[in-house]
Amino acid sequence: MIVFKDIISGDEIFSDSFPYKLVDDIYYEIEGKMTTETTDISDEAIGGNASAEEPTEQAEAASQTGINFVLAMRLVSVSKPTTIKKFKVEILKPYLQAVKKKLTAENPDRVEKFQKGILKFVTERLDKNYADWDLYTGESMNPDAMHVMVNYREDGVTPYMVVFKDGVVEEKF
Repeated sequence: MIVFKDIISGDEIFSDSFPYKLVDDIYYEIEGKMTTETTDISDEAIGGNASAEEPTEQAEAASQTGINFVLAMRLVSVSKPTTIKKFKVEILKPYLQAVKKKLTAENPDRVEKFQKGILKFVTERLDKNYADWDLYTGESMNPDAMHVMVNYREDGVTPYMVVFKDGVVEEKF
């Protein structure tokens, strides 16, 4: 299994267990689906021995409904700035500067392609429908780390996530 981790926070952002594709060598699009996960909270799960104890009520099951990659990777929904301009200034620009700094040190040949690709993504996809995007961050909720963007396909049902290629590192397990 390959897990893609944020280069700033180290949070797990997505894995190869979800369908994904690399677009323009700049960002990954990860396909998701709505799901409900149920967790059985029983005495056996926490070490209880039902035969040695008095009978109790049936254990409850906790369930959570959401996008499968959000639930699996423990991504946290964050509030989005009210305008695209605020988003660019408050979140995107500082993050991209941090990624550029790492790229300059580790892969300087990639910096120009990264900057041009991000500009193209923002002008062609984000500027046009900023209101349709939701923001999530890794479980550490590091404000300096990647804010992944989630939207829905034209069918209005299929969620997908956008993750910048140069903002993650692959780890094989």
